[in-house]
Amino acid sequence: MKHRTAHERAFKTIAQFQKTRAGSLVVSATMFTEALARSIPHFADGDGWFVASFSDEDRPAIVSPEEAAPFLAEEGMKALSDAFAAAKPRVENRNDGSLVRKKFRSWAFVPAIAKKKTLCAAIIVRERGSFSVDEQNALRDLSAFLTQELRDARARNKKANGLSEETRHRLLLRTQSSLERKESSFPGFARAIDFGAGTGSDMAQLYRQGEDVALACACDVTADDHERHAGLIYLDTWFAILAQTSLSVRPMLSRLNIDMQKRSNECYASVAVAKYDRRARTVELGGMGSAIACVFDHAQMTARVHEFGTACGIQSDDEPFTTTFAVKPGDIVALCTDGLAASRKSGGGLIGAETISELVRRNYFLSANDLAQKILTGVAEAAEKGVNADDRTVEVLKIE
Repeated sequence: MKHRTAHERAFKTIAQFQKTRAGSLVVSATMFTEALARSIPHFADGDGWFVASFSDEDRPAIVSPEEAAPFLAEEGMKALSDAFAAAKPRVENRNDGSLVRKKFRSWAFVPAIAKKKTLCAAIIVRERGSFSVDEQNALRDLSAFLTQELRDARARNKKANGLSEETRHRLLLRTQSSLERKESSFPGFARAIDFGAGTGSDMAQLYRQGEDVALACACDVTADDHERHAGLIYLDTWFAILAQTSLSVRPMLSRLNIDMQKRSNECYASVAVAKYDRRARTVELGGMGSAIACVFDHAQMTARVHEFGTACGIQSDDEPFTTTFAVKPGDIVALCTDGLAASRKSGGGLIGAETISELVRRNYFLSANDLAQKILTGVAEAAEKGVNADDRTVEVLKIE
């Protein structure tokens, strides 16, 4: 199977899982396991599957379907207990018949883990053929998502009785902070943030695909606190998975837009994305919503601003803005959330995209890190003092 098909199936599974749990602040182990059972068929896509969970006897029990005899080996419950105890994803492309009957060629174990224990797991069984490298990567990403969802659910459950809006917001900000610390490095890339507004709305990451390809994204989420918290993790998971595929920026954003529009709770995202191929010397730039991108051409000494229109999640048939162009040493791509251009000037009016463009053009000679900081401080100096109504995030890619 093509690797993008594997990751698309993984994301459909994630989307169904979140839809099943939408609006539930308190999530029991039974509810979590049932959500997994309802969503995993999207990944299995024709392969056999069953879901198991720890029972009251502190050992795994088959949850769905109730009868797993077509798949489970005669002494398979012992091997299943061992897999639960190991608490990590696993793929067996040469089935030895210990867990799954020998008539099947391969199987995969996809657990949700908390405190080094497996709460529940999906077992996908394939009669013919093995799991490709891309499927294995997608399965690991799916397990990581389930584990994070389980940890978040447990954290919410602890505070569900009398959980105040202030406490919910602190949880949102901790999630934002943890995502920000998960930073990848890439030559010529830097990020600068100002989360002083405390809105918990921005998410920015760099995802690498091998040595030569990187996907940078800057996102601003519009939703209430609870849904914004889910939205930050959702966007990070989305881009982490699709950054490993061969998808170009346009289909990435189109799929994101359609899926966000289907969410049961309102959640929109302004997104600016740049996919840089260092070997080909090209950048695919795209976006939706009020985020902006500024592209500096070193040969012409000009800076051009790209604005993107409607946000992700509003209309499923809206098309994202995308463009592809060649780059050379000294060229710059800067991605900014709307907390910069939409900041209010001290004398009235908004900072505006052209101010960002001018900051890039005047300071093109700086390193990526210094330029990102210069854009951030330049906006802060021009903005009305003591007022920061939104998070501010800028990412800079300076071609070396």
